[in-house]
Order: sequence, then structure tokens, then C-alpha cells
Amino acid sequence: AAHNETQRLWKIQVSLESRMVAAVGFPQVEITLPGKKEPVRAFSLEDIDRICGDAAGHQAVRAQAIVAFRKRQEAWDHLDDVLGYSRAEKAEIRSDRMEMKLADALWEEPAVSVAGAVAKLHAILVTGEQGVSQEFPWPQMRSALADLVRIGQALQPGSIHARK
Repeated sequence: AAHNETQRLWKIQVSLESRMVAAVGFPQVEITLPGKKEPVRAFSLEDIDRICGDAAGHQAVRAQAIVAFRKRQEAWDHLDDVLGYSRAEKAEIRSDRMEMKLADALWEEPAVSVAGAVAKLHAILVTGEQGVSQEFPWPQMRSALADLVRIGQALQPGSIHARK
């Protein structure tokens, strides 16, 4: 249940972020310094300071970049207030932390049944695997989980319910 809630909140957060990026773009600016061909992206005022430095010839570019960045940041912040992106992100982070605390508590307790071992292995898979990876150890862990489910169902019919 905790994992499902974290996933639900993550989907909301990602959807809101996508809407914000489509509407106002990330708070960033491109800076092209005199004598340079390629622009450099700045994602903060500190980035602008680092990129532009103290050179006298960069001060006008620096000032323009600061104004442009602040304008983008204000647009982002305003839309964030309207849509609730930051609130959704914080809720997802809190849920993820709670999910990990619950998973840690589960892993610390010794299993007293095949169903308990299945629950622990399932928790490892859903918290650790991003997508359905074919890289070691994920396929092997899924195989071991399927074996445990099959054995548990044979030993104690109805005690373990396989999810697809």
C-alpha cells in the first residue's frame, strides 16, 4: 500500500512538472559570453555568477542573464503556486521516506513463513527495481520470488496470492 501511494504521488508530481515545463519552461537561461560560440545554461543565480565571472566585458551579459533568469523563476514560482507542484513533490518525498521506513522494518524482522519471505523479497523488488530490468540481479530475484510463491501455494494453499 505504501509503495502504491508513493507511485500515485510520483505520477501526480511528474504530470504537474510536465505541465509547468510545457507552460513556462525550467527556470534557466542560456548565456553566450563575448568571444564564445556556444551558449552555456545557467540553472541558478550562482551558475550565472560562476559562468560570467568578474571580467568587465561579461557584466552586461551577466546583468541580462540575471534579469532573464529572475523572470523565468518568477513565472515558474507563480505556476507552482497555482498548480501545487512543490506541494506534490514534498508529498511524494514524504511518502517515499515512509515507504522506505516500512520496508526497512519489514526487512529487519525474520520471516516466520514462506509468505513472509515472499513479502520481503517482493518489497525488495518494488523498492529497488526501476522498471522491469533484465540486468543482474533483477531477473534472478523475480525468478526466486516466483519459486517461493509456487512453493508457498503448494504448501499452504490460499496463503499467498500472486500478483500479475
